[in-house]
Amino acid sequence: GEVETSGNFTVSALNTGFNALVAAGGPTEMGSVRNIQLVRGDETIVLDVYDYLRNPAQRTDLFLSDNASLFVPLAQTIVTLEGGVLRPMQYEMAEGEGIADLLGFAGNALPEADTALIRITRYQKGVLEVLNVNLEEEPGFPLKNGDLVEVPVIEDPVENFVSIEGAVIFPGRYAFTEGITVGSLLEKGRLRPGARTDVAFLFRSNDNGTSRL
Repeated sequence: GEVETSGNFTVSALNTGFNALVAAGGPTEMGSVRNIQLVRGDETIVLDVYDYLRNPAQRTDLFLSDNASLFVPLAQTIVTLEGGVLRPMQYEMAEGEGIADLLGFAGNALPEADTALIRITRYQKGVLEVLNVNLEEEPGFPLKNGDLVEVPVIEDPVENFVSIEGAVIFPGRYAFTEGITVGSLLEKGRLRPGARTDVAFLFRSNDNGTSRL
């Protein structure tokens, strides 16, 4: 099948189908990693690399026997995942898996990701379509071969904060609350010994995008 080096190999019976796959150089770029078939006589066992990576507990039914065969078919459903996930890359999807499974393979969405507006770009009968999917409402949304899945990241600037810099022990941003004053902000930032208290500069951003000193 779709392996780098096909042929016969002599390995110990203590090895599993995964060891045989390594001996053959692994699947090619077009080979499946979800539907690898280990054939032992009349018995056929499916090896799923994703399942093994998520749960590497040893399975006794994967050990080799004399004249066992390992067949790697072509991958059927490959999707590309981009955006706000831990591991954006290409993934192979098995039958019955949906968009929630895809994000699970990628280590799930980042905290700043907006999973309510996931974009899926696909070719449908020669026409390019863009679909929007809400992960919470449609976790089992089916994916098709060649789909491009984009998880948007919220990049809006931080609002409702004030910041302090200069001769203070704790510079940086602080939450803006109604009624906050320069004095109360200085209490949080804690003036350094010797800091001037006769003058300070207040920079304010106006609604029209300009700044005022």
